[in-house]
Amino acid sequence: MPATGSGRTGDATFSGDAWFAEATFNGNARFDRAEFAGDARFDEATFVGATAFRDTTFLGEARFDDATLSGNVVFSGATFTGNASFRRASFTDAWLPGVEFSRDAYFDRATFAGDAWFSRVAFSSYTTFDLAVFTGDIRFSGATLDGVAYQPPQLQGDDVLFDQ
Repeated sequence: MPATGSGRTGDATFSGDAWFAEATFNGNARFDRAEFAGDARFDEATFVGATAFRDTTFLGEARFDDATLSGNVVFSGATFTGNASFRRASFTDAWLPGVEFSRDAYFDRATFAGDAWFSRVAFSSYTTFDLAVFTGDIRFSGATLDGVAYQPPQLQGDDVLFDQ
């Protein structure tokens, strides 16, 4: 049975795998400065309020496949050292300034209904936005792409910015 409620785990360390699959966070969910030493699974999780992963470290695989993030989500300064997967995730507003993806990052079929800011994001490995849909403003200013990347094919935003 999925858990419901809000979550505040700032500065927490998850030493093993952390499974929040199918969980529902009805209030604000804060994982600021948390460290996930094992795999972090948020598959099919629902975040209703604001969600924050500021300066959070994901050492294992991080999966948000089929997750719904209906409030503002902030990954500012987060570090993903394992693969990161956001396949079919649904975002309202997504803020990822200064995020580092050391391994593969997948945003296949993800939907960004509001603004999506990837400013100063470092993509160091294989990255794909295959069939992702962006309908708000999109910013990749100052982002670096060192691996193979696929450009999102369905850019519908009012403002698409890819400058350095």
